[in-house]
Amino acid sequence: MLKEYICAMKYIIRVLKYILFLCLFLAIIVFVLQALGMTEDGFRNIFVPGSLWKVAAIIGAFAVAYPAVGFQTRHIQVPGAYEELRSDIIAVMETRGYVLKKEVPGEKMVFRSRSLGRRILRYFGEEAITLTKTAAGFDMEGHVRDITPVGSALEYRFSGSE
Repeated sequence: MLKEYICAMKYIIRVLKYILFLCLFLAIIVFVLQALGMTEDGFRNIFVPGSLWKVAAIIGAFAVAYPAVGFQTRHIQVPGAYEELRSDIIAVMETRGYVLKKEVPGEKMVFRSRSLGRRILRYFGEEAITLTKTAAGFDMEGHVRDITPVGSALEYRFSGSE
């Protein structure tokens, strides 16, 4: 019950962040169009009457849909005890551009991107990768574009192929 509540709250926070950032992005575009003099008579000529609610609906639909498809939890098979794996996991994550931000010893590690650009493009906080220890490895949670290569790197590192 608590896990579902936490997942729902994360989803709602992501939706609100996307709404905020998409509205900010739209405002920047409108400002640039006006600053460059690409519109006559200012803001009134950018949108036709009655179109603002359609723009708001598109922003809302995107903000609701994207967190559902853009984030996932992936299980990675990493044999061994948490304490034995910790330093190697941190080393792999650092080579991928992540730093350890928070840790619950023996249970969970949260990594954040070292790159300011990635953090900005991922809306500050959405670039985090969380590794939670399970009986057979780790559950990795984060943005699909981030956890896919990082998960593959971790599985390769601990597969014995190195």
